[in-house]
Amino acid sequence: MQLAQLRIRRSTAGLSILALIALGGCGESPTGGRPVPAQIHLLSPTTQTGTPGWPVSDSVIVEVLDADGNALSGVRVTWAAANEADVISRQADTTNLAGRASAEWRLGRREGQQTLSISAGDLDPIVVSATASIFHAVSVTVGGAFACALTETGQAFCWGANLVGQLGNGTVSGPVLVPAPVSGDLVFTTLTASGAHTCGLTAGGAAYCWGGNESGETGTGTLGSSVLTPTPVQTALRFTRISAEGSGSWPNSTCGLTAAGEAWCWGNNSFGQLGNDTTTDVAAPVRVQSDVSFTSIHTGFFHSCAVATTGELWCWGRQEVSPGAFAARPVGVYRTPVALQETFRFTEVIGGWNYICGITAEHGGFCWGSNWNGTLSRDHYTAASADPLPVTGDHAFTAISAAGYREVHALTLDGALYRWGDIGYNNIDTTPVQVTDLRFTQIDSGDDPFDETWYGACGVAARNAVYCVRDDGLVQGVPAPAVP
Repeated sequence: MQLAQLRIRRSTAGLSILALIALGGCGESPTGGRPVPAQIHLLSPTTQTGTPGWPVSDSVIVEVLDADGNALSGVRVTWAAANEADVISRQADTTNLAGRASAEWRLGRREGQQTLSISAGDLDPIVVSATASIFHAVSVTVGGAFACALTETGQAFCWGANLVGQLGNGTVSGPVLVPAPVSGDLVFTTLTASGAHTCGLTAGGAAYCWGGNESGETGTGTLGSSVLTPTPVQTALRFTRISAEGSGSWPNSTCGLTAAGEAWCWGNNSFGQLGNDTTTDVAAPVRVQSDVSFTSIHTGFFHSCAVATTGELWCWGRQEVSPGAFAARPVGVYRTPVALQETFRFTEVIGGWNYICGITAEHGGFCWGSNWNGTLSRDHYTAASADPLPVTGDHAFTAISAAGYREVHALTLDGALYRWGDIGYNNIDTTPVQVTDLRFTQIDSGDDPFDETWYGACGVAARNAVYCVRDDGLVQGVPAPAVP
């Protein structure tokens, strides 16, 4: 993403800059009579906006003069940023003919006051201070190059790609880089994002969806036309859980659980992932053909899965290869739920491309199926496995998420974020890698909402601050919405 675009779409955040202009002595250099720096001035704006992990909206510019006020060229200027910040896109290490030097300043990852020290010659440095702010939310969900979050009051905000109305603000547009409120006055308790649509539940369990609707995945009764604002799913059912997770590019399905543990699904059914013994897309909920009572449900790439109240895992959909997500079962379409890994008890599962990973009550991580992309947390030359293999390393996990469909993110008990699998550009993490030292209370992964060419994860950190971590290691705070 170009820096010019970042400047245009920077969040509104209070950021005051105090320029302390230091005056030094003047005189003749002992080595040739050239004037030495006597003054350094800050020329950039004194008030800017900024977000942790992003460049401030304007370059920081200084001017160096001699004792008579003449511009000095060729003077080396140094920049030292505190608070884990960085100076990027430096335009000059030394002053130009006008005596000026400038640099972009990427703010550090934490809120509050930050400082940048600028030095020239033997002069006392200019200290520039900044106050950065960030978006606050209690949960975040990531889809195909967009994300949505819930505030403490249950208001939904979304940002990122909006080609089919997945931001729920009533429009179709290019990328939106600052979280914007979803249309309407609905109060949600949970949100879930897919490749191109989003769904949420109200406190009473009513389901609303918006965004792409190619296969009826919004459940609003029609197929094809995008749904630009939150619209009720066409059912009298009330749900306790809802899932629309899946590939960033695949037309997704959506599934929900009732208080009685019944599973109902709608949308794309090309591979039997609605579990109703057909492969026909539907635009309103149909019941999964099972008498099992479930406690959690997850929609994936080729398949959907649910965990029973007794802990057994049941899945339905397509087995593209064997071994795959359906363990050693033959290749084919399983249009109703089948029990998997019956000796294991899982609290959470995710499904990717021909693989499944889950977490047990003891916080152990296990994966099985295809290992083409290192998704079993082992060298990609390791064969596929029909049996659950423990995730490499002595990690205790509390949450797990599939980015795209070839990569996994997981959160440990202490809030550390780990990743394994194919992170793109022919790079594969064959064992879990900690991607940042930030600690999170909740995470979700998918296509990066600020740059769709990357996978990554977004999560809620200390004091409900929301950050996104890209697979190239870039950590960016989510810009705070504009205050009316």
